[in-house]
Amino acid sequence: MFYPTSLPDQYSPAPNILSGKKIVLTGGATDLGHAVAICCAQHGAELIFIERKERSVNALYDQIVGIGAPEPLTVAFDITQAETYHLNQLNDSLATEFDAIDGVIHLTTSAAPLTPLALCKPDIWQSFYQTAVLQPLALTSALLPLLQKAETPSVIFSSLSAGQTGRAYWGPVGAAFSAGRNVCETFSAEHDEIRFNTLAPGKVATAVRHKYYPAEAKSTLRACNDPLLLNHFLYLLDPETTLSAQHLRVPDLDQSS
Repeated sequence: MFYPTSLPDQYSPAPNILSGKKIVLTGGATDLGHAVAICCAQHGAELIFIERKERSVNALYDQIVGIGAPEPLTVAFDITQAETYHLNQLNDSLATEFDAIDGVIHLTTSAAPLTPLALCKPDIWQSFYQTAVLQPLALTSALLPLLQKAETPSVIFSSLSAGQTGRAYWGPVGAAFSAGRNVCETFSAEHDEIRFNTLAPGKVATAVRHKYYPAEAKSTLRACNDPLLLNHFLYLLDPETTLSAQHLRVPDLDQSS
């Protein structure tokens, strides 16, 4: 089975579960990224946003400061244009601010058109693979030295159930997330001092999901700030959690009642 049981029964994170933890988050400008960032900040995390444009998370920054949570750090960094030298510079720059990085959450997303394989142009494959696989891979690799200095570091790669098996018209999306699962497992096999897992949010009312399912009834979808959804992220960041190389999926609303 591609996704194991999602959470232990009755999992309830402590209010200060991430107190003092430095968490890197990409995709903070997305609807899900925004909700995850607020949740982590409310539980004590000191967030580090890595975004191509700093202004994309200005409102999020203000909201976090406004609730009295630790002040985030925003790093303007275009990973789409980054070479190894730039990634090393990023690690060195963060190392001047922090002794260690306790977690990384990859939530940068995009959508690829659903089309038969025979009609799918190479540039669509390249673009989606770059966003879903190569960018998280490169950023995680660059941050390894700081992750290795943390006591219980955790890296969360976002995923989709489309990566479980081949599905008609989902070629680039399914292949990319299948590759992402392999990257996660490989990192875990190479670095047993760090926890690496993937998380598929399931049916959530995000802008990206709406592009794939424009006629879907919102009543069947979880909100981005749904407590069960956010608890999955907290569970994987929880210092007491020992899972690694696992692929979790948030149950759909009709499965969790």
